[in-house]
Amino acid sequence: MKRKLIPILLAAVLVLTLIPTSTLSAGAIELNPDTGWHDGGPGPFTISTANQLAGLAQIVNSGAYRFVGRTIILANNIDLGNAPWIPIGNADNVSFNGTFDGAGHSITGLNVSGNHIRAGLFGTVVDGTIRNLTVMGTVNNNSAIFSDVGGLVAWMSNGRIENCLALVNVTAMSGTGITNTAGGLVGSAGSFMTGTSFIINSAAAGNVNSNADFVGGLIGRAQARVVIENTYATGNVHSTNTHANGAAGGLIGISSSLVAAVPAIRNSYAAGNVTGTANRLGGFAGAVTHGAVANTCVWNTDAVMNGTGETGNNATFAAVGLTRNEMTDNNALTTTMAGLGSAFTARANTATSHYFPELLVFGGSDSSRASVTSIVIDRDALTALIAQARAIVNANYTDTSWNALQMAIAAAQAVLDNPYATQEQVSGQVVVLQSAIDGLAVIADNTALIALIAQARAIARGNYTDANWYMLQTAIAAAQVIADNGDATQVQVNEQVTALQNAIDRLRIADTIILISWIDAARTFTRDNYTDASWYALQDAIDAAQAVLDNPNATQAQVDEQVTALQNAINGLTPPSRHLIRSWWWFLMAIPLMIAAIVGISIS
Repeated sequence: MKRKLIPILLAAVLVLTLIPTSTLSAGAIELNPDTGWHDGGPGPFTISTANQLAGLAQIVNSGAYRFVGRTIILANNIDLGNAPWIPIGNADNVSFNGTFDGAGHSITGLNVSGNHIRAGLFGTVVDGTIRNLTVMGTVNNNSAIFSDVGGLVAWMSNGRIENCLALVNVTAMSGTGITNTAGGLVGSAGSFMTGTSFIINSAAAGNVNSNADFVGGLIGRAQARVVIENTYATGNVHSTNTHANGAAGGLIGISSSLVAAVPAIRNSYAAGNVTGTANRLGGFAGAVTHGAVANTCVWNTDAVMNGTGETGNNATFAAVGLTRNEMTDNNALTTTMAGLGSAFTARANTATSHYFPELLVFGGSDSSRASVTSIVIDRDALTALIAQARAIVNANYTDTSWNALQMAIAAAQAVLDNPYATQEQVSGQVVVLQSAIDGLAVIADNTALIALIAQARAIARGNYTDANWYMLQTAIAAAQVIADNGDATQVQVNEQVTALQNAIDRLRIADTIILISWIDAARTFTRDNYTDASWYALQDAIDAAQAVLDNPNATQAQVDEQVTALQNAINGLTPPSRHLIRSWWWFLMAIPLMIAAIVGISIS
């Protein structure tokens, strides 16, 4: 089977698993479902455009046609362009029951978001097959109800997934915390009455983040008759579930059954980190309450020490734990490969890159990415800077700058702990953390302000004017806001000290508001526009008014007297005298006559 784009797509996985969902959904296009390719006949049907694929979803979701016994073939690669995608079989009462053959092609730009009962490229698959397909994008489901979420298929009964690869970041959250399952490839799979569900020669390489009860890097839950063989998951799994039955694992969340038939898992490995609050966490499986995990399965002990969070009485767990080096090192790979089986192949390491085993159906040559690449990263500077930052004691730093430092430390630690972080990400955290350290701001000294506020509050109302008293209370309130602000600067504190002191100093038994306004108005006049006598009279009036204003015991009569004196002085401002202007005019007019007379005398 030819899979032309697999090497290229695999090379993008490391980037995919480190970029946020919002980035992938930017620049979305709009899909216009095209159902013209479906004539209702026996098929096979061929799909070659994004709109035709959306048409498939429209047909299935209408409930009119389930494609039982029909085959759909993907004619070429399709880019959905991050357009909002409605899953094919988006509810529990509509399903895809046919065969979807990707023919070695890919569907990129998947963007499932919103509130879906079944969220993935396919929502519900019953008695159907998905094969020879690569899908790349994001699934971000926020459901208020019981739901299943998967990168390729959300929920499958008696179905088959074969030769499929999901490069999909999956986020599945519920406000009520009752999201059912979440997996990088499949949310939930099982067969309860007859038949068996298969996941064969398939893998998932995206991160899974969910508060679902059952979360796995490949599949959230395998229940009853399920065979999982020749698979792997390399993405990180994070669970925020707090239920007693919560389970999260590197490959599978839970293997369980309510009937006699049980799941079987073999020739598979998990390489990603498994973290979170789920009650049961395991590097390979969160819990195996029913079924068998064979000794041909492997998990990465550098990511999670224990292989499963629980093994039930009706289950066996024989998976082998190996270190990252044992799973990727050239010398140790022989043992690993012998355990995983002939469906996998090894790729020789280089000086800077180590590789996990790859499935032969995905190429497995030096031209492919061969799962997750481990580049030699220099983490020493970030390690040292985190230690330096943690040693800083919060003695007198502002709340904002201190909280910013703690957030920077947490972000830096997350990158440091991420085995797949790039050098650029590590170096970037060094810059960010150093900036947070440099940005620590010392809390301002507000001792004087607090003392002045106490002094102001102790002043009795007495005979002070309403206006002056209101100004004081306003100044006290403003000063208290700054005194209570853990992020206030020294400049802000000093400004409030000055403002409050001014309010105290201006307390008067007389109403001085009008006098203040006239003093301010008098000081706006310019010297050069008036005679000396009127100008100096105004300055004397300003000085006298200021003296009364500064006197806390000044009576209202004295204040009013100064207001009148200022008004009179302003009204008395006199421009230069007009007779002087006329004298200068006659003088200028006389100059020519005088010159003529002088010239006449000289001639005679």
